[in-house]
Amino acid sequence: MLQILKRLMVLSVIGLATFMIANAQTHDARSEHNFTPSMSPFVENLKLSSSRFSREEDLRTVDPALYIDLHDEDILQFENDQFALYLQNETLIIKVLNKATGYVWSSSIDDPNAGTYTALLSSIIGFEYINISQNYSLRQNVGLNEAEADIDISTVGNKLIFDIHVGGFCATRNCSRFYEDYLEGRYTLEQMINFGFTQVDFGFRFEVSLTETGIVAHIPYDSIFEGNPEFVQLSSLIVFPGLGATEMDLIPGYMVIPDGVGALIRYDDKEGKYLTPFEERFYGTNPGVQTTRMSVTSYPLSMPIFGAVHGVNQHAFIGVVEEGAFSARLLAFPNGAANLKYNLIFTKFDYKQIYRQSFTSDGTGGALRIVKASESDVTVRYDFLSGDDANYVGIGRRYQEMLVSQGILERITQTEEMIPIHLQYLMTDSKTQFIGTSIVTMSTTEEVRQMYDYFMSEGLTNQRVSLLGWNKGGYSGQLPSPVNFERSAGSNRDFESLIDHINEENQVMLVNNYIRSTNGTSRVSYRNDVAQGVNRFKLENTCNRCVYSARYLLYPESSLKFATRDYEDYIEVNAHVLFESLGSMLFSYYDRGVFIRENSAEHYNEIMDLYDGIGHYYYPHAYAYQYVTDFYHTPIYNSQLTYFDDLVPLLPAVLSGHITMFSEFLNFNSLGKEQMLMLIDFGINPSFILTAQRSSLLNGTDIEDYYATQFSSWHTTVLEEYRYINDALRYIQGATMVNRRVVALGVTEVTYDNGITIYVNYTSSSYTDGIISVGPYNYMIKGVSS
Repeated sequence: MLQILKRLMVLSVIGLATFMIANAQTHDARSEHNFTPSMSPFVENLKLSSSRFSREEDLRTVDPALYIDLHDEDILQFENDQFALYLQNETLIIKVLNKATGYVWSSSIDDPNAGTYTALLSSIIGFEYINISQNYSLRQNVGLNEAEADIDISTVGNKLIFDIHVGGFCATRNCSRFYEDYLEGRYTLEQMINFGFTQVDFGFRFEVSLTETGIVAHIPYDSIFEGNPEFVQLSSLIVFPGLGATEMDLIPGYMVIPDGVGALIRYDDKEGKYLTPFEERFYGTNPGVQTTRMSVTSYPLSMPIFGAVHGVNQHAFIGVVEEGAFSARLLAFPNGAANLKYNLIFTKFDYKQIYRQSFTSDGTGGALRIVKASESDVTVRYDFLSGDDANYVGIGRRYQEMLVSQGILERITQTEEMIPIHLQYLMTDSKTQFIGTSIVTMSTTEEVRQMYDYFMSEGLTNQRVSLLGWNKGGYSGQLPSPVNFERSAGSNRDFESLIDHINEENQVMLVNNYIRSTNGTSRVSYRNDVAQGVNRFKLENTCNRCVYSARYLLYPESSLKFATRDYEDYIEVNAHVLFESLGSMLFSYYDRGVFIRENSAEHYNEIMDLYDGIGHYYYPHAYAYQYVTDFYHTPIYNSQLTYFDDLVPLLPAVLSGHITMFSEFLNFNSLGKEQMLMLIDFGINPSFILTAQRSSLLNGTDIEDYYATQFSSWHTTVLEEYRYINDALRYIQGATMVNRRVVALGVTEVTYDNGITIYVNYTSSSYTDGIISVGPYNYMIKGVSS
């Protein structure tokens, strides 16, 4: 009954009014399903103005009186046709002039009023350190300008080089006043400590280069030294904390966050509602290091980029972390956060972290310890954008251009053929019985063949087919699995015949996971393969309601070992692999020594390199893009934190025309037409998971949440939703998104480089503007050749 109700709810919102105009077309909604969701105008306006959608842009022009000035003390260092770089020798503030627009970007805020952040925001770089002698206390957000430091400045070509030695840090004014006397021997170290002095004694090199597109900041890892590591160790470095800072709502615009599909934090008056800034680690959390701070996002920062827009289509920058992203954090301060009146966005790079080392078997108690977090250089590229590029789509496109120039992304061939659809067939799983477990067979090889053939006969000829639970013992608890097929779903010959049949027109992928495992598989040795965190405790958790209660993370070396063993078997059966977790999981671990996320990435890259051409990924992060042709669980939302003001397709702006994107399974779409319109808006193809048997048979398995999968209940919906989406997206296959704007509340206009424009109307009213007419909850295509 539940499946019938679900089907009726989704099908009831499929078709809507038809509009035909010259050189444009709308979706033909001539079907019996013409139900439009009912919602009061007030509630609808609230919904469309929320962070679940994109709002209309604030198109105010930045007041020239608010432009940053160049002063006599700003000394020209380098210039090219686009930019000029200036340095204030006393304050070390760096300014970059965009010659075409006259807009100046400053590395720091001149004379900020920011309480404890004042020195940080007036400095080109900040740092954090761990004071071991004071019970591992962490001193945070120290600006170079408030440290007792020696700085040598030199130039090489178009590069400024700052050789920095931080001798100490004074926490009081008396300490700062007496520091020169201390250097001359008039005060002892013990006396200075009583005045509030910490003998830091570390240093590093900071390089800033002018490029044709902006500037590049670089910190060589080998330049870092610590002269007093028994007492003080460098924890983090903060690059350009004041770059792009604005005050309250004086300058219109926003900050760009790569959370999920993309998010904006606008420069409006936040009225003091945020106590702390947004702070998250690039590429997700690190489960190998247990810290006191917990992640608050439901989607990772999957790309090492960020940005700021000062006046839409006027001035902007994109920051790209080219080196050091595995240990980097992104911080965004909406005005009011930390009691600051500024809007800020910058990165921190961790070199050391504090964790608690327990000495008891239950993991309680223990002592604080320090673990390394990175051994990488830091490189952050800042490109300054203007005009039509100065918006979130322009920021995404600039990152795309960088990836293309590096050979990481390649253009997809443009076509107007039928779009691809991802169809996953769940074959087997397992459930607990009186003794042991039993297999639950949801789809046999013959049933998968029949479902596949049905969709082929209905015109769905461009299928990406993946098999879940193909492996011996069923899906849950048995991964990583060797290429051994589950006999309850078919014999080896049956599987080989099915694979060959699908491969005649399309390609089969077998779902496997070489990073996560459970106590259900005999292939994994708990002692040798299950990873330890840096605290030397196994990286495992318990799910008491699950069939397989213990969940593990495997050593990256073990992941590589199992994947290497299986590679030839996939080749032999002519199957590709759809990897879970690979490309989206990185962690530190202990294996007779501490290994960091960079080390785990090296092992995972070996797997991806080995499987290049036959490997596919659910949620690949940017470090995996060179191996990616398809993105199988593309998010269409962000984490919906209260910080965020807009949902925007930043990720599609980067990937469109280069990586084919598929949605998560639409079987579990609770928003009906709205979510399908969002796929069209963002250029994302549909996905479904199907079974031959009724979904209720999964009750008691570890995937019982797949409550709506039966082919007989879903095949009509799959066809209708696919055709609805296909009628829009077929015209932009291989095309790149070049612009997107909200033309009215709830109505978006998306333009591609092949001349196609898609209008999407999320409202209950028709939208009309000249020859453009879009029905309620519908879309229209402009630019299609007759």
